[in-house]
Amino acid sequence: MYVLAADTALSGSGRTVDDAVESASRWAVRYTAQGGVQMVATADGGALLFAAEGRRRGWSMLRWDGGSWKRARLPEQFGKAGRLDVAGSASGKTIWAVAAVYGAYDSVTEHLWRWSEGRWTRHLSRSAEWNQVVGMAVDSQDNAWLVTGMDPDGDSSKVLHRRGKTWRDDTPPVRSLAGVAAARPDDVWVVTDQQMSNEVAITLHWNGTDWKKVDHPCEAGSARSLCRGRRYLGQMSLAAQPDGRAWAVGPAWADGGSPVVLRWDRTQWKQVSLNVVQTALTAVRTDPASGLWIAANPASGAPYVLNLRNGRWTRSTLPGGGPADRIIGIAPAPGTARLWVHIERHDLIGDQPGHEKTSLIYELVQ
Repeated sequence: MYVLAADTALSGSGRTVDDAVESASRWAVRYTAQGGVQMVATADGGALLFAAEGRRRGWSMLRWDGGSWKRARLPEQFGKAGRLDVAGSASGKTIWAVAAVYGAYDSVTEHLWRWSEGRWTRHLSRSAEWNQVVGMAVDSQDNAWLVTGMDPDGDSSKVLHRRGKTWRDDTPPVRSLAGVAAARPDDVWVVTDQQMSNEVAITLHWNGTDWKKVDHPCEAGSARSLCRGRRYLGQMSLAAQPDGRAWAVGPAWADGGSPVVLRWDRTQWKQVSLNVVQTALTAVRTDPASGLWIAANPASGAPYVLNLRNGRWTRSTLPGGGPADRIIGIAPAPGTARLWVHIERHDLIGDQPGHEKTSLIYELVQ
């Protein structure tokens, strides 16, 4: 039995994702390169790009000035990092980066840096043999959240919280975590990774003092789940809003089931109608000016982004896109109607994506 819960849009009009119409938005390619790229939006409406330096370790940083990319200096440790994870505040004024430097005998040291007011400051170094950072969220200049992965030898995930000038361990009583979103120091969401813990995914909410498990429609262990045949969500993408609402979307891969969009209305999670199948939902982000954004990657056809603004859903499809293209990151330009979109384009072996990939950064203008 398939059951859908109707969603009430933010304006109260009652429209759902199924009502989305194709927008007249314009896609403009702003950057193309081989290899990995990390992207965050900045307060001036631009973006920072962190690009892997070819096949060797190390990263460089580029900043969009409205017309071109300008290379900017990075701390020395970024040039030694094999992996880099970045996250920015909703305002675009603060960015945190974790640079993982690999040493002898597979040792890993993570160096945490903060970018604010145009400069980098170092804040923390930690040994990360197994429990490497798998998620970050920034709710203000002085508040950040780091989620580490579960050690396969038994150590659980951890949640490290920076408040002011100190770090503390605010780990909930669960084994494995996959994602985090924060709007305020007393409004933080995490989701468990049931792939690692062999359990059903759950969401937990931090109220400033402790964690509380919050039920959602997709966690039922029955084939009669409300999520149209999906018994659980794996590695949901989360977004928290300053008004206390939140969103969760997934799964991050396309399969035979239906993707799921959940909305927290301050009291409970509700499922939003989404009448598509075999589509991966890889990211969800919000901005007070441009509204809600969701990245969607169909198993066949071009990827697209959904936007909910003023109670109206629109859809923007990548021109000329296809199965080889995948949206892996989105970042609203603060205070504007623009969106930065990170796409990976894989080479095709027959009709299947190969291993070689090209990173493309688009600016989507509505």
